[in-house]
Amino acid sequence: TCNYEKFKNYMIEKNKLNLLLFSHYEKIFFRKFKLNRYINTQKSESKMIKNFTKKFGEPNDVVFIMGDYDKGSSNIGGLEPAICKKFRKIFKNAGFRTYLVNEFRTSKLCNCCHSEISPFMIRQSHKPNDIKVNKKITINGLLSHQEDKHKCEIIHNRDKNAVQNMLNIVKSIFTIGRRPDIFTRIHT
Repeated sequence: TCNYEKFKNYMIEKNKLNLLLFSHYEKIFFRKFKLNRYINTQKSESKMIKNFTKKFGEPNDVVFIMGDYDKGSSNIGGLEPAICKKFRKIFKNAGFRTYLVNEFRTSKLCNCCHSEISPFMIRQSHKPNDIKVNKKITINGLLSHQEDKHKCEIIHNRDKNAVQNMLNIVKSIFTIGRRPDIFTRIHT
């Protein structure tokens, strides 16, 4: 609020409430829970890094690339989601080279020939209401070229295709110093 008196009254009430809450949450019971949460989080993160290292290799052999997925309406505009930032911090502290890549057109273009791919498979819906009306749905996870005889006749998994494209983007940044033009937004 811009009204000074209202803000002053709000701060007085807030401080009264804080005095009550601080004395309540200072009890040993809550402090132990807070400590246990911290310890368990550290254990869990350490275990995740250990399993990742066992599966993919040592930090100096692996590059950790993470997409800045569409934040939608659940996040403040212009800021990355907290979980995304936390994962990058965990992997960076473990010694991995970490990169955040803009996902623009990574799942839409083929990682081999960079032409557009789209969903092609249609199947019966498994939802009870849709079964009654015999509704067909498109499977978004599998992508293919629209042309019948394309030089690249691969059926792509959408996520794996996006990861391969992100890896190509990072390699391009290292070699020529910028993203490939096909993965760049053109602002007019």
